[in-house]
Amino acid sequence: MSEHAMLSPSGAHRWLRCAGSVALERGTPNESSEYARWGTAAHELSALCLNTNTNAHGYLGRVIEVEGESIHVDPEMADCVQSYVQWIRTYANGHQLLVEQRIPIGHITGEEGAAGTADAVIITTDAELQVHDLKGGRGVAVSADTNEQLMIYALGAIAEYDLFGPFKRVRVVIHQPRVNSAPDEWDCSVEQLLEFGAKVKLRANRALGTLKVIGPNDLVPGEKQCKWCRAKASCPKLAADVLDTFERIHPESADPISLAHAMSKVGLVEDWCKAIRAKVEADLFAGVPVAGWKLVEGKRGIRQWRDETAAEELLRTMRLKVDEMYNKKLISPTQAEKLLKPTPRRWAKVIDQITQNDGKPSVAPESDKRPALSRADDFADVSEQEALV
Repeated sequence: MSEHAMLSPSGAHRWLRCAGSVALERGTPNESSEYARWGTAAHELSALCLNTNTNAHGYLGRVIEVEGESIHVDPEMADCVQSYVQWIRTYANGHQLLVEQRIPIGHITGEEGAAGTADAVIITTDAELQVHDLKGGRGVAVSADTNEQLMIYALGAIAEYDLFGPFKRVRVVIHQPRVNSAPDEWDCSVEQLLEFGAKVKLRANRALGTLKVIGPNDLVPGEKQCKWCRAKASCPKLAADVLDTFERIHPESADPISLAHAMSKVGLVEDWCKAIRAKVEADLFAGVPVAGWKLVEGKRGIRQWRDETAAEELLRTMRLKVDEMYNKKLISPTQAEKLLKPTPRRWAKVIDQITQNDGKPSVAPESDKRPALSRADDFADVSEQEALV
């Protein structure tokens, strides 16, 4: 992505719904995290494998520098990347593969010079354009269905690679190996994509317009658009929405409709609370006073040996027995899988020794793809199983 681009495809879920967020986020530092750096390293490794026709496990132990931090290629990263690489090779078999492609999007968003990087673009022999994206997260699964980030990449790719056209269909594919073993994909006609592009242009123009003045309807709070917004703690509309929720809803006496409305706001309220806490901590760390609050030392870390080798030698002089000095623990099924899965016959023998408890009942929106536990007995069965553990 262009260093100064504000309307990034990765943030489309936000600025397409809340135009004013572009102005509010301006000037707010985009702080990285260890998860983001891990993801960047995984993308670099995947590009290396695809461009050199190598496999990820051949790079175990390699150090990849990301933002001044050394990220080591460990088995988990190698497994994640290798899964993605194998799927890409399958999709690209007999077709044209383009890796880590810079895709101009300024003609879509109206922001001059804006561009994004598509992890992989595949142009098939039957006039289909594919845009693939690697997600390294292991939290909530990202859906390819009308995924706005990839649809914007696809719009840019259609214009960038028009010499290979005319294209008949477009397919966007999300690879999230640490959540799903198989990729998630969604396809549409070029006409459908262009209709979406027309809407993007209108909303992008409105978003850029908020840099001059934020209109009364430009701030639109919502769980999806607020989730990763850097301006949550300073958004007046979000604060008003949260306070209104507290004032209107009393769950202990609410009717089903009011309770459902309150439940729909829980995630947004929780995210707002986290953002306020993070803002206060950031201000205090920067020396900016926050009335009534201060920084204190938190819970101390676990005790550990200053020099483990020296401590080991010292303990030996104490005449401790071996089983007193050392802890032994059987490796977990996950660790066993990493060691044995490369040899399917050995791994198959171990699978029968593995058990896994059912997941605990949890509340989810009706749009969740998991089947509903429709009867009270379903919950009772789970509770009884837990009681027997």
